[in-house]
Amino acid sequence: MKKSSLSQKMLDKPYLLWSVLFIIVPLVMVVFYAFTDKTGAFTFSNMAQIKNYFPTILLSVLYGLAATVICVLIGYPFAYAISKHSVNTQRTMVLLVMLPMWMNFLIRTYSLMTILGDSGVVNNLLNALGLKSVHMINTGGAVIFGMVYNFLPYMILPIYTVLSKLDNSLVEAAHDLGSGRITTFKRVILPLSLPGLLSGITMVFVPCVSTFYI
Repeated sequence: MKKSSLSQKMLDKPYLLWSVLFIIVPLVMVVFYAFTDKTGAFTFSNMAQIKNYFPTILLSVLYGLAATVICVLIGYPFAYAISKHSVNTQRTMVLLVMLPMWMNFLIRTYSLMTILGDSGVVNNLLNALGLKSVHMINTGGAVIFGMVYNFLPYMILPIYTVLSKLDNSLVEAAHDLGSGRITTFKRVILPLSLPGLLSGITMVFVPCVSTFYI
């Protein structure tokens, strides 16, 4: 029993070490440099300069909110549709959702630049149809589109995971009691899928805010 308890206690030590090295230590370094100058002396001057970045911070939050809302509107119905298919079809569709995530984030971003550029794929197609070119690159719409493209899988997968484990007997019971599809969704499916939805919102909004510059 003592050996077993000792081995169990040691199991979490690598994760504890990882957390200390890559979470706590970087945060301590950020706090240190935030309140010190070049000589290492304590100062509040760095914090006073934050006000100069308020417009950028606000814009990052607004873009992140817009991208998150779009991901919810696209990701939830898509995840729900996946959960209603057979197991083999679900595996295939989940694989297709995850496929873009196997590619480097910067490569996906540069590919969007090629697609949305002034001489990119979209404008070349418009010109071939006899239409005028549209400036899309480096606009707010292009930034939000890039965020949605990069982080949509992080919205779909948590919601799908919850919906795929949903007890269908609860849905059937709601129908037997006279609830329509909309009422069943509002009273049964949506409340039970909230953990996945909240997880998806967190996984999309947080990186969206921090990747505005990219």
